[in-house]
Amino acid sequence: MMVGIVSGDQFPGGWVSAGLVLLTAIIVIGRSVRQQRNACISPFILMAAAGYLMIQPWAAPFPSDHHIRRFIDSGRWTIMGKICAPPILKNNCTSLILATQRLENSDESIDVIGRIRVSVKGDRSDLGQGDRLTFVGKILPFRNFNNPGGFDYRKYMHYGGIWATSYVSSGGITVLDRKEWKGIHRMVQNCRRHISRQIDQVAVGDENQTLKALIVGERQNLSSPLREVFTRCGVAHVLAISGLHIGMIALVVYWAVRKILLQIPWFLWRGWASKGAALGSVGPIVFYGFISGMSPSTQRAIVMVCVFLTAVCVEREHDPLNTLAVAALLLLILHPPSLFSISFQLSFMAVLAILSGMEFSKIFRPREACEPCGLKMKVVFIALPTLFATVGTWPLVMRYFNQVSFIGPVMNLFIVPLVGWLIVPIGLFSTACGLVGFDFSLPALHVCSFIAGVMIRIVKWASTFPLAAVHTVTPSLFEIVWFYAFVWAMMKIIRQWMENRNDTASCLANSLIRPVEDGRFSADSSGDRHGRLSKPCLMWRRVLTNCFSGQKTVRWLCSVIVVAACADVWYCLYKRFRHNDLRVTILDVGQGSSALLELPGGYTMLMDGGGFSDNSRFDIGARVVAPCLWRKKIKTVDTLILSHPDSDHLNGLIYIARHFHVKNIWSNGEVANTRSYQQFVKILKEKNIKSPEYPDLPRNQTINHVTFHVLYPRDEFSALSAVDKWRDTNNNSLVVKVQFKEVSFLFPGDISVRAEKELIETAGNRARSTVLISPHHGSRTSSSAAFLDQVNPDVVIVSHGKTRYRKALYAPVIERYRRRDCDVFNTCDHGAVMMTTDGASLEIDTVLPTASCS
Repeated sequence: MMVGIVSGDQFPGGWVSAGLVLLTAIIVIGRSVRQQRNACISPFILMAAAGYLMIQPWAAPFPSDHHIRRFIDSGRWTIMGKICAPPILKNNCTSLILATQRLENSDESIDVIGRIRVSVKGDRSDLGQGDRLTFVGKILPFRNFNNPGGFDYRKYMHYGGIWATSYVSSGGITVLDRKEWKGIHRMVQNCRRHISRQIDQVAVGDENQTLKALIVGERQNLSSPLREVFTRCGVAHVLAISGLHIGMIALVVYWAVRKILLQIPWFLWRGWASKGAALGSVGPIVFYGFISGMSPSTQRAIVMVCVFLTAVCVEREHDPLNTLAVAALLLLILHPPSLFSISFQLSFMAVLAILSGMEFSKIFRPREACEPCGLKMKVVFIALPTLFATVGTWPLVMRYFNQVSFIGPVMNLFIVPLVGWLIVPIGLFSTACGLVGFDFSLPALHVCSFIAGVMIRIVKWASTFPLAAVHTVTPSLFEIVWFYAFVWAMMKIIRQWMENRNDTASCLANSLIRPVEDGRFSADSSGDRHGRLSKPCLMWRRVLTNCFSGQKTVRWLCSVIVVAACADVWYCLYKRFRHNDLRVTILDVGQGSSALLELPGGYTMLMDGGGFSDNSRFDIGARVVAPCLWRKKIKTVDTLILSHPDSDHLNGLIYIARHFHVKNIWSNGEVANTRSYQQFVKILKEKNIKSPEYPDLPRNQTINHVTFHVLYPRDEFSALSAVDKWRDTNNNSLVVKVQFKEVSFLFPGDISVRAEKELIETAGNRARSTVLISPHHGSRTSSSAAFLDQVNPDVVIVSHGKTRYRKALYAPVIERYRRRDCDVFNTCDHGAVMMTTDGASLEIDTVLPTASCS
């Protein structure tokens, strides 16, 4: 089924073909059953076709005249709908998921279906799930940052059943009616509110956020610094309701119910105490799952526990791998896009690694049942599940989070017991007591808050260790498959070696006590016909012979894995450090500017980093620029170039300067009285990054056969800025020309007409370039005719976003480019623009198909 879901995602639209394959597979299976023959291939084809069809409503939905997708970018509407998920308040912005019902404007009124996300500026915590409301706004598509290997946010939202977005102020919403919940849903909502209110009474700050995440699954309010320290220590998984929490609830409830039933003779004499306890545990487990939000990890844990309890009821042996497979199958049937969820992949891979690892570790346990395990071995086997889960999820963590925690296995030995045996049980017990009115619920929560505070302090202290965690490059899919294949092969080899160790020891002993007269080993015992091998060589020959006997397939697989790994390492190193061309990538950072330069020999430069006005809302450096660098296997940025300290050029560089190895920075030295600039300067000082003053910055220098010309501003621009009011931060931008043999690139920053005039007066023909990065994002205040005549570019690239500044890209500016026969690309329509040159020719590629940018 997973194969079919992935195929349907990559090659959508084949409804008819998949249906025919499905029907054919059913007919073949029916014939096999009728003829009493085994069917091996047809069931696989059946499930793959079923998986393909199951994902199609999300990958290639049928067009509908009444679906909300049809009205995207169709102007302003009066939108009516019902809130279908609990509102989320973050950074003074309330996020609502609205099931749309009707659209109205002055001309028409239409009944519609489909969900949208509504971002409300301000606190609207008074709204609740089920409320019907109306507001006036535009229906807008989700915006991707289209960079090589970038995260597909649009598909992520579509697979969550959300097709568009809209924005409205807090006062622009009118509530039509409020939902009065009944039955189990009302009980769940009341429980969640009651528990949250109790936690608010006893804890504040990090303790409050942590307790809400651990007990009721409210993780949306966790601060970014708190998430970061838990991630660095490798214990971020305890903040998500998963198998640890569900298993604890199941254990406590099962034990309590069984104790009660054992006191009842009717259950005792019929041997139904365990069965009754298993059945009685299902309800509380499912109820707690609803209270905690039913995340994919929670669903997986509930299904696995329920399958295990079912096995107890029917007196069948519990098979962990089958239980895991059943959990995955049920979740994918209910929601096929779950396969692409990060939490789904990490959750199931962690459990699979634990199950496989614990089965593998049995070969190291004492062979005889009467042989006791020492204390050291007991501690080792307690720590093994965490180690297996950590190692098993490393490739996925590296791919999605670009970070590996080395201190994680050790920290889990302390944090998991604190959470699993103290915070969660005491917290749930105290809140349960609070629901029925017992007075000691708050003191117990105070104890939980104290323990949570101790845990947070431990995690924060451990996260300060230099090697607690390291940022990593992004592994490719091939490298992930290679890692798991290598681990599997090594486990097979070690298992075979351990199974044959007694035979190996016996052979070694024989080889040591059977020498021949001349001091060499006998030919029949060593396999050395001429007696020329030394004693160590003979010993290792016997070891290898016994270890690999009967493992021809594994040996061949190991050989293929090693060869493939060597080829992959060679390819990555060659692509990163041995190329002889110049690669320039204009990144898609929305309304901003950022360019990555990869010089011959692997020297890297990052010119500006894009950014929004507030990094706490969305950090372009962390979410867009850094992932692009990691996917290119870049962890060292030799030179950062800051054209000017405006937020749309500076803010993305803050994360890069903090988390990458940056050697030096070029800038015009202009100071900005902003928090972002002060933070950036602080990082430069802390990491001792070289930052020469602008007068000391070489105006012409060659790096790896690429020449850099600093053309602007003038040396005395700082003094002139006090006299000439037009010399603002934009017009003082650092203008750099990059020349590689016959091909050149001009990066003019955000200069406008006055600065362009001064530039062509001082630089003259040196400003002539093959590629021009459009000044000031294609604004009408730049790209004057005289400037374009002097630069005379063949290609113009406009870096801008689809925001209100989109209006700045006026048609006359584009017309000026086209009249000069320039090829025009823009990051809004084409995504990142990737250029490669050998110094004589220029190749241009874009992430999105090249279409007209007018």
